[in-house]
Amino acid sequence: MVMNMTHTTAQLSGKNPPVVETRKFSPEEYYLLGSLGYFDLQSVELIGGELVEKSRARPEHSVSVN
Repeated sequence: MVMNMTHTTAQLSGKNPPVVETRKFSPEEYYLLGSLGYFDLQSVELIGGELVEKSRARPEHSVSVN
């Protein structure tokens, strides 16, 4: 299975906003990418097919998190 994970952005020309190509991931693809080590250096979760970086716990929350 080959997956294109690149996003292309068109250069700004005048007042036109950049064009970004995205794709949604299935849970199967998410778990496959995780098992292949794609997320070893980051903490992400799959929400509605999109990879979202998890926010880090701040010190004031460390008391309530195990």
